[in-house]
Amino acid sequence: MKTHALSIALLLVAACAEGDAPAPAPAPQTPNSTSTDWRERVQQDIDALQASDPQRLAQLESIQPARTRAGLPRFSTSAIHDPFAASVFLSRLERGTEPAGTRAALAEALPRTGGIYADALADLMGGETDGNVRTALVATGRQAPADLAVALLSTGLSDPDPRVRAESARAAAHRKDGGQLTAPLVALLWDSDAEPRAAAARSLGVLNIATVATELTRLLEDPNADVRLEALRALGQIDPSLVAALPQVARMASDPDPRIARLARAAAVR
Repeated sequence: MKTHALSIALLLVAACAEGDAPAPAPAPQTPNSTSTDWRERVQQDIDALQASDPQRLAQLESIQPARTRAGLPRFSTSAIHDPFAASVFLSRLERGTEPAGTRAALAEALPRTGGIYADALADLMGGETDGNVRTALVATGRQAPADLAVALLSTGLSDPDPRVRAESARAAAHRKDGGQLTAPLVALLWDSDAEPRAAAARSLGVLNIATVATELTRLLEDPNADVRLEALRALGQIDPSLVAALPQVARMASDPDPRIARLARAAAVR
């Protein structure tokens, strides 16, 4: 009887001890920082993850991109589909100590994390020296909130690297508010590099900016075939009847580029 009572007492003591021990902090599922400064928000998120799930933080800090079939670095693991990954990746980008290919992959992955990142893009653009990374940063403007995206793409359209200017123009075409970028897109039609000229022409057509028909018509005689092609396509999207009446289009029916010749012949019979 005494032995039974002693066993019960020991069990009660153990239960009390377990009840008094603090439970481990649950791993946070989503960031809960309310800071309006992106650097403060990022640090608060990282601190929270360090306190609750340091292994998860270590994984996000060390994860590296794999190479795609095209040879480009890209994060494909499901671990990046984590709102906290946005804050960790922003921190890694701001440090700028990793290779440019890794930084470009970090930037490209930001929208896929499901976290908050767009308010940091302008600052990151200003501090980034590699054109490939800036190109990846402006590409995220396709999905960023309106006010932040317009500011980001406006900056990108005047970037010193033609790849960034071209990607900014392409990103503008994916946005319903892309018309707000009409002025810098039109300015890009005079760019010294063909890629931004072609991208700007295409985007103005996709956005259906009717007021730029004169500028696009000038590009029908551009020395670069891609620019001529995109200008012709854009005019066809804006005003097919105008295209059919243009004397340049009749001449383009015999363009040495078969893509242009086919499109010009089709446009002339509308």
